[in-house]
Amino acid sequence: MSVWWEERAALLERAAAIVAAQADCSTDAALLLLKLRARTLDCDLEEIATAVVDGQVRFSAVRPESPVVTPPSNADCVRGHG
Repeated sequence: MSVWWEERAALLERAAAIVAAQADCSTDAALLLLKLRARTLDCDLEEIATAVVDGQVRFSAVRPESPVVTPPSNADCVRGHG
């Protein structure tokens, strides 16, 4: 396995663990949330994962008393669109 692939896998694992804690879900579900966020914002998965690890993007658990999820204020990813 190449160093790039190992670093990518480690980044995604770390980001998934953070999202799992924030969203109160499994790491498999957290990885899916990361993929969906990347697709929705037209960003690379690694870009979203890096933003999560750096604390620039957060995920929240949806609670019954709060069924609407508000997108983050930095919805243009971390590329600085707009």
